[in-house]
Amino acid sequence: MPRFSKLIPLVTLGLVLVAFPLAVPPSVATSSVGPTPGRALTIPLYGSAATPAGWGWTANNITEPGPTLTVQRGDVITFQLFSNDSVTHELIIDLDNSHTNNTGDAFSAQFSSKTTATVFMYTANTVGTFAYFCGIHGYAVQHGQLVVNGPPSGPSIAASAGDKRVVLTWQAPASNGGSAVSGYKVYRGTTPGGEALLATLGNVLTYTDSNVTNGQTYYYQVAATNAIGEGPKSSEVSAIPNPPSPASNSTVLIIGGVVIVVAIVAVAAAVLMRRKKP
Repeated sequence: MPRFSKLIPLVTLGLVLVAFPLAVPPSVATSSVGPTPGRALTIPLYGSAATPAGWGWTANNITEPGPTLTVQRGDVITFQLFSNDSVTHELIIDLDNSHTNNTGDAFSAQFSSKTTATVFMYTANTVGTFAYFCGIHGYAVQHGQLVVNGPPSGPSIAASAGDKRVVLTWQAPASNGGSAVSGYKVYRGTTPGGEALLATLGNVLTYTDSNVTNGQTYYYQVAATNAIGEGPKSSEVSAIPNPPSPASNSTVLIIGGVVIVVAIVAVAAAVLMRRKKP
């Protein structure tokens, strides 16, 4: 019994050591890769239908057209809207650029205070240049431009294979997103849809992949980048590098026949030359 009582503390300690890792939740590594969150912007905007009519950052700089508002895709904009002439106004974000308030356009609540802001939240999800105007007094009286910049669109890509190499070429994106293209990223995989980043390039339109194995199919995509970020990947292309094909038997026969004909002509010419000599 004394020996057994001495073992009890050791057994208890062992059980604690085994149970402790189970009781503590393991740490989980979180990836930092993901979409870049939009910025939070606050834009004060004063509207007026009376002279001076238009829009302005403040009550003292109202112009027609109003100021150009430049933001980035994903930005969350808090408009603080004031009526400089104390009459009713309504801000329309004209997403179809029709200069009228249509389904799909974004619009604020009506506002008429010169001192108390009416808050209008808008997330700039669509890249492009859009009109904004007053839904009460119309585009002709009060309008301006909202410019939403973003990453470039996807480039058009082609691939050609050679001996232990694949040459990629592409065209610049149809849209640079409002900011100049600064470079490209090349993605490669050995299964469709399995591309991973292979190379980060400057503003070039070709890339030669020499780290390939003949007979293996490779899949590629290219994405353009600018100061705002990386655009969508191109459509997927594939290529199979292979060594040059050996000359076929028919090619060998043709070449051999040409050599024989040339030799016969040369011999005949030599014989004629000898006969002509006195």
